[in-house]
Amino acid sequence: MKTSKILILSLLAGSALAFTACSDDEPNKSISVITPGNTEENDFDRWLLANFNIPYNIDFKYRYEDIQGDFDYYLVPAEYESAIKMAHMVKHLCVETYNEVAGKDFTCQYFPKMFFLTGEWEYKNNGSFILGTAEGGRKIFLAGINYLPRYIGSAEDLNHYYFKTIHHEFTHILNQTKTIPSDFQLITADGYVSDKCFDEPYRSTYLQRGYISDYSQTSYQEDFAEMLSIYVTNDEKSW
Repeated sequence: MKTSKILILSLLAGSALAFTACSDDEPNKSISVITPGNTEENDFDRWLLANFNIPYNIDFKYRYEDIQGDFDYYLVPAEYESAIKMAHMVKHLCVETYNEVAGKDFTCQYFPKMFFLTGEWEYKNNGSFILGTAEGGRKIFLAGINYLPRYIGSAEDLNHYYFKTIHHEFTHILNQTKTIPSDFQLITADGYVSDKCFDEPYRSTYLQRGYISDYSQTSYQEDFAEMLSIYVTNDEKSW
């Protein structure tokens, strides 16, 4: 019994020391390396309000919000200067282009109501990476913004990595209200190979197989979106 009492007292003393140690582990906020992001309104925010929010009801998000991303991938925030450049290009090369071709009413009604930018691509296990996605019929997630300085001098690269992606994802959004013609699904109905599109021989023989890109071999929905986005981002000679 005496031994048991000594053991209990020792455990209680140890617990007291542990609680004391925990209280001493409170971080010193004056030297913390973790600082909150800048959320104060700036000139870029006001520009977005005037050029996206007010005329088109588009929310152009460039500050990182984890809830807007995919938790299956490692994401990083978009760099501020690259986000500014991308916003101006989206306005000129997407929004105003659809205005010119189809009218502002079309853009206001169908163009996505949210853009969310992140700095890195979404890498997959098969060696490919995701450039962007369309979600919920209203949002375009656009990745790899921090690589923009590398590609900004090449129209071909800009189209490949960014604007083809935007037009591709917009096609998916549009197809939720404007369905793909049923006849299109029958053109190469037996040729779709899903994720094998990035493997050989499919990766190098897609044109001979009747597809406009390797990724268009995934499904008829991706085939249609690839066809439209490549058509929009290429001139007549390239097409």
